[in-house]
Amino acid sequence: VSIMRSIARLATKTMRSAQVVDLSGVVEELWDTFESETDFLIEARNLAEFKRFCERYRYMDCPKPYPDLCTEHVVVMDYVEGISVSHPDRLVKAGYDLKEIGTKLVDNYATQVLDEGFFHADPHPGNIMVHGGQIVLLDLGMTGRLNAKTRSVLKDMIFAVAKQDSPALADGLLRFAGAEADAEDYPA
Repeated sequence: VSIMRSIARLATKTMRSAQVVDLSGVVEELWDTFESETDFLIEARNLAEFKRFCERYRYMDCPKPYPDLCTEHVVVMDYVEGISVSHPDRLVKAGYDLKEIGTKLVDNYATQVLDEGFFHADPHPGNIMVHGGQIVLLDLGMTGRLNAKTRSVLKDMIFAVAKQDSPALADGLLRFAGAEADAEDYPA
C-alpha cells in the first residue's frame, strides 16, 4: 500500500490540471475496504446482524457465525451447501423457479437498503446460493450502512423515477449529495 500511496502522490503532483479523481483518496478507500474485508471479527459481527435480519424473512438466510471461535484472522461459521445462482440450469433441474428467486432477491435487497439501512455490499452470483428453499447470502465481509436521511432521499428518488418526475429527481439528487456526506458517519 505504501507503493500505491507514493504513486498516487507523484501522479497528483505531476498531473494536477488533468486530475479528475482524488487518487490518494482512492488508494485510502481501497485500503480501508481491504482492511475491513480481511478482519474476520467484522465479518462475524456482520453475519450475526444479518442472521437476525433473515429471521424475519423465511426465504432468506446466511451462515451462522460462532463469535467465541472467531479472531481477526479466522471466521468460524456454519458450512452451507447449495446451488449458486450462477448455475440457473441446476436450480431449474432442482425444481426452483428462477423468477421467484429473482423477485425475492430484489424485494429483499430493497428492504435491506431502503428500510434497514444495512445491506450486503457484494451480492455477486458467487455470494448467493439456494439451499432448502432459502436464498443464502455468503461473504458478509463487505456491507453497507445508510442513515435514515439517506434512505429517505433514495426512496424519494425512486418514486420520482417511477413517476417520471424529472424536477423531483433533480431535487433528490441535490439532497442526496448532502445526505451522502452525512452517511460518512456510518462506516460499514
